[in-house]
Amino acid sequence: MFGFGRGSDGLRRDENGAGASKGWEGKIHVVDPDPALTLQSTLEQWATNSMVAQQKDRELFLKSYFYLPDKAEEKEPNMDHIMELLLKPIRGSYPTIGSHRDQDHHFRPFYYGHTSQVHPILQAAVNSDPNLIAQQTHQSLAVLAIFRALQGVAAKYGGDEGLKEAESRVREVIKSLPTQMLNKHLDQMFQKWNTSKSGSFQFKPVR
Repeated sequence: MFGFGRGSDGLRRDENGAGASKGWEGKIHVVDPDPALTLQSTLEQWATNSMVAQQKDRELFLKSYFYLPDKAEEKEPNMDHIMELLLKPIRGSYPTIGSHRDQDHHFRPFYYGHTSQVHPILQAAVNSDPNLIAQQTHQSLAVLAIFRALQGVAAKYGGDEGLKEAESRVREVIKSLPTQMLNKHLDQMFQKWNTSKSGSFQFKPVR
């Protein structure tokens, strides 16, 4: 919202012939600027506006999935899970490392047996867990490995503050993705998480 100072007669030229713009100088000020959009506010808007299930369930999902368990009230981000917002569109519809074609040419999960085809650097991105490797593609593992390298370098040369700054920059990048895309993947991630509560799906975190 914009406010105007009193006595503004900026459209009238003064005795020195100054332009109209100078007359308005200092007389327009921002009264209540909108706060900068953050990834957290994007998540909260999704929880409020999504049509999937009930809002209280979506809010519980944010609290239990995207924030660290011991710091959920402070909304300390769980970066492993936040990275899934980036890894999911990178995987897209491509078959994961642990999938194989059946006789009907459909891809089915097959969790053990393909990890030997994955470079150790990529395996290290998920602590060489074969279940987690199987759920990724080589491309998504490479992106996750880059993120791990960034975390390591930031912590080594900047300590805790350097790590926080690096992770904050990553969240800025993820936030820059189209809102429609983020909302779509949040809906899908929430549905998967919601199913896990009934015991029909065993949730596997990124790390």
